[in-house]
Amino acid sequence: MASPLFTGDPRGPTPTAGDNDTSLATTAFVTGADNTVKSQLIGSASTGMDTMGEIENYILANVNPAIGNKADIFSPTFTGDPKAPTPATADNDTSIATTAFVKAQNYLVPGGLSNYSDIAARAPGAIASGQMQGLGITYTPVKSTKLIICLTGTVTASTGQVVTLFLRSGTGTAPAKGAAATGTIINQFQLWNNNAADIQFPISLTALWGGSVGVQLWFDISLTISTSTSQVLGVNTWILEI
Repeated sequence: MASPLFTGDPRGPTPTAGDNDTSLATTAFVTGADNTVKSQLIGSASTGMDTMGEIENYILANVNPAIGNKADIFSPTFTGDPKAPTPATADNDTSIATTAFVKAQNYLVPGGLSNYSDIAARAPGAIASGQMQGLGITYTPVKSTKLIICLTGTVTASTGQVVTLFLRSGTGTAPAKGAAATGTIINQFQLWNNNAADIQFPISLTALWGGSVGVQLWFDISLTISTSTSQVLGVNTWILEI
């Protein structure tokens, strides 16, 4: 019969599961195939996650919000307190530098390294040429081996007097006032008073200096004076580890 038109409840033999030809598919064949697909999809899924609707609801409630909190690989923008592995101290490439890596470099970090200030306006008294002023300034590096020291004050000079100041440093006990010049010269300054009266010259000596962590350093001034005596007055000192 060509193109028959059935009415009522026509029936036919049900093909075996998995049949794939021109055989008529009964409702039993279709239902069995549908159940097989559902079983394969669901598998061992737990109750509450064994329908497409339940899976969709779970994705909307849990997966989508989690994805929204993830950063893109390309040009990500982080919030909160993002963390990363800390590279080795000597690392020098495109790795992310954590705060621990930066601090390990001993770079200048405001408030992160030790500093020292002495604004006692020290003025030990007059000394002769070639002697130490005896300021008694000491500092022990806490973290860095590099220091910036700045010393300000005034120096007395009589008429026609030439005075050369030497900022010196050493380790151990600071030299006493009047001791012979000692230590390493780290900066110097010379002045000449060609005025008709004795005056006090303002001075400022700054130096980049080094030491060892835990080893005390001293800083002092020695003078070379053309005549008579001189002295450094009102000495203020600042030291910063870098």
